[in-house]
Amino acid sequence: SICASTMSNSSSTTSTPTTDASSPSSSKTSMTFPQSLSKYITPIVILFASSFLFRILIILLTSSYDSKTILKYTDVDYFVFNDAARFVYEDRNSSPYLRKTYRYTPLLAYLLVPNHFFGWDVFGKVVFCGVDLLIAWLVLSIGRMREMEIIADMPRRPSPHHFQKRRTMVPADGDENTHKEVFRTTTPHRIPLSSWLTVLSLTTLFNPIVFNISTRGNADQLVLALVLAALYMFHRRRYMTCALLYGLSVHFKIYPIIYAPVFYLAIADRKFNPSGRVYPAKSIWAKLRRTITLIGRGLLSAQLWMFTLVSAGVVLGLGALFYHLYGYECIYETYLYHLIRSDNRHNFSVYFYHIYLSVMAPKSFTALLMFVPQMMVLLLMALFMYRNILECILVQTMAFVAFNKVCTVQYFVWYIPLFSFLLLRSIEKMAQVEELNGDAAARDTSAEVKSAGHAVPLPQSEGKRLIFNVGTCIVIWFIAQALWLQSAYELEFLGRNTFLRVWVFGLFFFVSNIGIIMYVLLSKGRQRVTTKRKQE
Repeated sequence: SICASTMSNSSSTTSTPTTDASSPSSSKTSMTFPQSLSKYITPIVILFASSFLFRILIILLTSSYDSKTILKYTDVDYFVFNDAARFVYEDRNSSPYLRKTYRYTPLLAYLLVPNHFFGWDVFGKVVFCGVDLLIAWLVLSIGRMREMEIIADMPRRPSPHHFQKRRTMVPADGDENTHKEVFRTTTPHRIPLSSWLTVLSLTTLFNPIVFNISTRGNADQLVLALVLAALYMFHRRRYMTCALLYGLSVHFKIYPIIYAPVFYLAIADRKFNPSGRVYPAKSIWAKLRRTITLIGRGLLSAQLWMFTLVSAGVVLGLGALFYHLYGYECIYETYLYHLIRSDNRHNFSVYFYHIYLSVMAPKSFTALLMFVPQMMVLLLMALFMYRNILECILVQTMAFVAFNKVCTVQYFVWYIPLFSFLLLRSIEKMAQVEELNGDAAARDTSAEVKSAGHAVPLPQSEGKRLIFNVGTCIVIWFIAQALWLQSAYELEFLGRNTFLRVWVFGLFFFVSNIGIIMYVLLSKGRQRVTTKRKQE
């Protein structure tokens, strides 16, 4: 019995494992709650959270300021949105267009109904600030996807330019006293995440124009978010979802209809040129003939017909629904008014002074005539830039705002976040170097070259040159805007007659916008010529 008891005790002791404090399992179980969350606190989360909290702080401070002063920080359009939402909330059969000067889709009034449901007037501002963060996330996601596409399309031929040589000394034939020099290749290089976050901070997250527009309660960033969501689905090749989002963006505000040709051509190019190869055209007319051929081939594509029908169906379907609910007034205020609108108050438009001097003259035909140069420029950009849809939409939006007959500050948020895509220029230039130098390097038969196959990073000098050029354009843009604002302040607040000076500085601002557009259009050509000269 004693032996049996001792055996049972020994078996019980061996069956109960001892816990070691240094074992991984014990460390996992002993991990505290804050430590488990530490892996989710990344630089992206910190940057986005700080940006959102910064906007909330501005909203709270300016709400207190507005309650004590006559000159309000909140945009007058936000009061219009809020009143339209109140009409819809108090009576379901009521129309948001009972509020005078409400010239937007009824969906915007529905979006601000929680202002009255919760009794919190700044709810809409918080939503608009959240849209800013959504825009930044979409820009980052689209940029990273486009970056991978560029790397995937790089030539796969053996070339010393495909990799970065790194010299190391290793023992020769196992003898530690004798060393030989070898070359090793590095992994493919991408744009650092820190560069993306820096650019996003400058263009979206902490850009003073962007957060000023959202915290004042302007809703123009909603349209940009829908356009970027459509671009996100385009790069994921989900064209029907892209069509739905694009149609919804056109319904919200009619201006995204200018992107229809570039979406059509970009989808057609992906379908009929899946390899993404670029065949150099001998002349502009040759490239134009190629684009016209692509348009004709697209007419026979069921995929493009489906994209067109779905996007148009969303616009027409929502238009028909709200016409049934609110009548002709909805169609006129949402769409037709913006086609014949002529604002004689001072703004950045080059047409401002003409409209101001001819305020009593008939204006319907003149307002429509102002669209002619605008539409011609936009169409030419689509025909020649559809292969790079991101930069095409950037320059198209800038041109549309610059040539528009009414140009105000809130229109700038339509394209300021898109400047982040210029960061892709660095890796695109690297791809051009690969393409131009591939043939000459393929003749190199050394052992190091044959074992290579990776991408060389952009030299620091080229990256600094890119940042300097873009920074110069932005500085000129801000100087032109500051000069205009000074004259506008004297006109509106000091009562001085500075109409002519406002128009002259508006022309200077127009020229600065055109200069930025020309830089984006011509810099690729300069890069290609420079690379060829270096190769020679």
